[in-house]
Order: sequence, then structure tokens, then C-alpha cells
Amino acid sequence: MVLTPYVLPKRKIRHLLAWALYVWRRYTKDIHIGIGVPLMRMRLTPINWFTLLALIAAGLILGLPPDPHTVQQLHTSDAAYRLALFALLIPYILIWYAGFYAFSKLQEYSRQLKGAKDEAAFQRLTLGMGTLAFSLVIPTIVSLILNNAVRACWSTPYAVRSRPLT
Repeated sequence: MVLTPYVLPKRKIRHLLAWALYVWRRYTKDIHIGIGVPLMRMRLTPINWFTLLALIAAGLILGLPPDPHTVQQLHTSDAAYRLALFALLIPYILIWYAGFYAFSKLQEYSRQLKGAKDEAAFQRLTLGMGTLAFSLVIPTIVSLILNNAVRACWSTPYAVRSRPLT
């Protein structure tokens, strides 16, 4: 049996890119370039970022086709495999929420410390928590996209040898 890869049609790729560009433009302000001026200011709160990224991850799990080799090996259907992956995503989403909630609360508190001697320390703490929160989510989304891209490019994702190397 030959496993054929699922290739995402160019039309769907263009549609996904257009949607991502729309979301980016909708939720960002104008880009200002100047000395001492931030490159861009985001309107999204940490909880809104969490919601957006969790929906993207859930959409990728439910929308991208599962690996046919894995589905065949587990003796299950595509829908059952996707449901199992989605069930595995729920604990991840809870952990992501905890990270983004902590980031949100630290951000609120550090804004109240304007002019206090602890302001710089709490801003660094907030930046670290934000980095941690985003670094929990981004690798999952990137790996989902890259795994599907590799599967689409390779016709046989697994090389099985009939005898061991000597």
C-alpha cells in the first residue's frame, strides 16, 4: 500500500495567509518608526492573545489532515484521531491559560508602579513572564504546521528496513 501525502491546495494557503494578514491589521495600530518610539503598539491583551493562539492551535489540530501512517497504525478513523489529539490539547490549553493569566496580572500591576523604585524589576519580571507564556504556545503551533508541511513534501515519511544494519 502506497501512502500518498495530502497537499494543501494553493487556494487554501492564500486564503489562510489573507486571513492572517486581516487579523494582524485589525488588531495592530499603525507602525511608527522613529528614535525612541516603539515599532508598533499592540491592542491585544494577554488574555486576547491566549484566546487567539488557542483557537489557532485547535483549528490546526481539527483542520489539518492526520498522518495516514499513524491512523493506519492505530487502527482508528481520522475523526477519532483528531478527537484524541484535541483531548490531548486541553491540558496544554489550561497551562497556556495559567501563563497568560499570570502575564496579564503582572502587566496590570507593573503599570500601577509608575515612578516606584520596584518599577524596573517588575517590568523585567513581566517581560520574562510574557516570554514564557508565548514560548509555551508558539512551538506547538509551529510544530503542527511544520509536521504537516513535511508530510506533504515527503511521499513516504518513514523508511522501514527489513533487516538491521550490520
